[in-house]
Amino acid sequence: MKIVLSAMLAALVGLTSVAASAFTVGYASRFLGGGFDLVRLDLDGYVSTIGSNDMLPSAGAFAGDDYSTQYIVDFNVGRLESVDVHTGHVTLIGIADLGENVPIGLGWDPTSSQMFLLAADDPCTTSTLYVIDLVSAATLELGSTPHCISGLAIGADGVGYGVDLDEDALVSIDIGTGASAMIGPI
Repeated sequence: MKIVLSAMLAALVGLTSVAASAFTVGYASRFLGGGFDLVRLDLDGYVSTIGSNDMLPSAGAFAGDDYSTQYIVDFNVGRLESVDVHTGHVTLIGIADLGENVPIGLGWDPTSSQMFLLAADDPCTTSTLYVIDLVSAATLELGSTPHCISGLAIGADGVGYGVDLDEDALVSIDIGTGASAMIGPI
């Protein structure tokens, strides 16, 4: 529920790359012409700037129960960075090897303690799932689905979820193979 509310709040104020913590706080990026502000959101609608960055984040997520560091991935070149959500300090971890794919989702799996990255080909006809190392940004391709899937959330049971943009549908994503299955329209 908190992730959904944070995403809705972010959409209302024109933000990208939303990640929610276990508390009623969300983190996002806001475009400001020459760069991006990293912002903290609360459910009362208050937005505070915690830092800035020159990259266009396409996805963000927290790892495990550590809500002091948000991981973000760059839309253009796949830079994986960590953000200290208290100070706004950004640290480059590395560049993910995604081939020609662009990152469109990042999610932590609590059952395997791994971060997963979802990326799409240029016309967005295929989405590919990777495991991404949070120390080196090294990736391991797990598999693809012939759909344009955006976003990635992973439940406590290890089931992945995303939105099929072609079908306007919520889908489940098998985090072992990258295969998707329609749940229903949105």
